[in-house]
Amino acid sequence: MSHQAINSKTGFGYAINIYVGPSKSQSKEIQLPYDNMMVEPIPQNPLKSRWQDNTSTFEVEVEGKKLYIRREDANKGWGMELLLRGYYKQEAMATYNKEFNASIQGDESQTVTIRLDPNQTLRCDPKALIYKGESVNMTTASIGTVAKSTVPGMLKGGLKYIDTGIRGTTRSDDGNNSRTTAVSEYTYLGELGTSGTVTLGGKFPSKVLHLALGEFGNRIFFRQGAFLASSTDVEIVDSDFLDSFQSLVGHGEVFLKTGQHLKKIVLKEEETMGVKEDCLVAFTQNVQSNLEKRSKKLYGVLNKKVAVRELTGSGIVWMELQPKNFLENDDGSVDSELSMSGSTSDLQQGRSEDDV
Repeated sequence: MSHQAINSKTGFGYAINIYVGPSKSQSKEIQLPYDNMMVEPIPQNPLKSRWQDNTSTFEVEVEGKKLYIRREDANKGWGMELLLRGYYKQEAMATYNKEFNASIQGDESQTVTIRLDPNQTLRCDPKALIYKGESVNMTTASIGTVAKSTVPGMLKGGLKYIDTGIRGTTRSDDGNNSRTTAVSEYTYLGELGTSGTVTLGGKFPSKVLHLALGEFGNRIFFRQGAFLASSTDVEIVDSDFLDSFQSLVGHGEVFLKTGQHLKKIVLKEEETMGVKEDCLVAFTQNVQSNLEKRSKKLYGVLNKKVAVRELTGSGIVWMELQPKNFLENDDGSVDSELSMSGSTSDLQQGRSEDDV
């Protein structure tokens, strides 16, 4: 994780945006990544005049790793995807507890083996299972649907949605489309002191990206179809304004399946990069996103439109480096428009972090 250092008189040297989300009731409780954080009650997401709660005020209280949020201006919930700013000390990083004991194996193509404690459950894409050990019970769950948003911060419908490609569409009572998704859940039923094993993988060749959402403020955005597995408290929200991207929401852990050549890019404040849509895997919630169509040269003729997502920091971006899809035109020439800040040299010569 990339921690954002700040100059603060409070003694808290690092800051992160904490995703709270909407609430049907006046109060809400969420999990924080670190002990004894300081959280400001001022919304960090831009407020829109069309929202009925555009003047909402909040009160917050922190107890250990629990954050309690209460709306103060009205005796009701709120509809926006509330985002608050949290501060913590460097020594608090050691208080983050990962949920899964996971081991990623392989180089060109990877699998992940997860050890489950008694009564611990893992939720995953039904097609991902390679092996499960003794006393690991599998059930099929139907997760239904979907939150649609036409403006960032506006959500409609439920919040639970996992895009595994296995789903049906129905019409709910309020007239909105709803979808149900089949997922597999694996629970270890063994005795205390023992553990069960589940091994998962994607298509060959592929890599596995393991992320703890709490370390990124309880939300990241990811490409549809990249979901491999997660803890059961993670929700996946579908948003119209991000087209082919969804958001993972919650405090738990997630596993994403990606292409063979995976890169992690750390964007500085207001640093911008353009990435072809099909090469972008995921990005943190601080990154601003804008999709546009660019003309691509094919043997000197502008006859092809390419979907490019412009990303502006600060934040983290995970992307697949596939030359024919990312940096090269069909004739083999390098397309500088699709690289960071208009230059391919930084990306190819180490501007990005090491391979994930």
